[in-house]
Amino acid sequence: ADVLENNLISLVEQGKIMYGHQDDLMYGHSWKLEDDASEFVRSDVKEVCGKYPAVLGLDLGGIEMGWDANLDRNDFDNMRASVVAHHERGGITTFSWHPRNPLTGGDSWDNSRNDVVQEILTEGSDTRTKYLQWLDRCADFANNLKGSDGKLIPVIFRPYHEHTQTWSWWSSKCTTETEFIKFWRFTIEYLRDVKGVRNFIYAISPQM
Repeated sequence: ADVLENNLISLVEQGKIMYGHQDDLMYGHSWKLEDDASEFVRSDVKEVCGKYPAVLGLDLGGIEMGWDANLDRNDFDNMRASVVAHHERGGITTFSWHPRNPLTGGDSWDNSRNDVVQEILTEGSDTRTKYLQWLDRCADFANNLKGSDGKLIPVIFRPYHEHTQTWSWWSSKCTTETEFIKFWRFTIEYLRDVKGVRNFIYAISPQM
């Protein structure tokens, strides 16, 4: 992750930007990745521009449930393999994460309760226990993102997408600023210090 961070800083200092495309290697205009695909060669961006996007965006929503595919119906094994292919072409991958509501059982956009984060931060609560299990599954995915050389692939992790909006259970409608900061730190410290995830660069992703 240190190498990726240094490269990102260097690009900023040079005044450069990187173009990204969500799910770029997974599906596109009138096509979808076949289950037996291994090379991950098809990309709408490449077909239009002649090159792959510098940044591949993917989402981990559903990893917490133990699903085979994410909320966009992308198979997790294929996603992992696409990260390897993109990395070995010199690209960067970002992961958003839209987890389901651990208190109500609803989806990410279930904002019917304003105490989900409070419950996660409450020692010994059932919601906290469930959320930690979800982080375990997220960490397992991260710790198995390895290239053909066996080394971990660094990625940018940006959980709790657009937290400044009102439509998700972690949004400004359902948490105070203080609660969200505690929640953010709790998540990162568990992944980093308890589960040993070392290939994540954490990114805040507000809705501006």
